[in-house]
Amino acid sequence: MLCKIPAAWLIEHSNANKLSVGGACVYEKHALIIINKSNANWFDIFQLARDIKEKVEVFYNISLENEVRFITTKGEIDLNNENVQF
Repeated sequence: MLCKIPAAWLIEHSNANKLSVGGACVYEKHALIIINKSNANWFDIFQLARDIKEKVEVFYNISLENEVRFITTKGEIDLNNENVQF
């Protein structure tokens, strides 16, 4: 049997919504929103998104799909690529 599970539920119930990197954190009112709480740079946001995805995958063995695309002057950055050059 297949069922749909909301990503926000997975993030909250794996406690990934408690993660932060630099000034970036998960918005307390909605687990699908990353906010810049105090001078976060783009790497903080990128790394937080990667950490959230990893925590959900370890906790539930479910891989979240990226909706946001990270595009720099060098092209698109894949959140799944472990060898990203910054």
